[in-house]
Amino acid sequence: MKRFLSFLADERGAVTVDWVVLTGALIALTIAMFTVLTEAIYVEAGQEMADRISQASNVTLGN
Repeated sequence: MKRFLSFLADERGAVTVDWVVLTGALIALTIAMFTVLTEAIYVEAGQEMADRISQASNVTLGN
């Protein structure tokens, strides 16, 4: 029992755990931002293409 309590009180690996948790949170935040921004960019690009197509005039080639 004393050995188990000693293990619980030991803090030698606490800094490593902190860095792992912080790195995981940073990666999750980056993925979430990338997902939101990518969707917004595609929506904006699609709207821009639709606007340009609707404003385009018909051009007859040839005679």
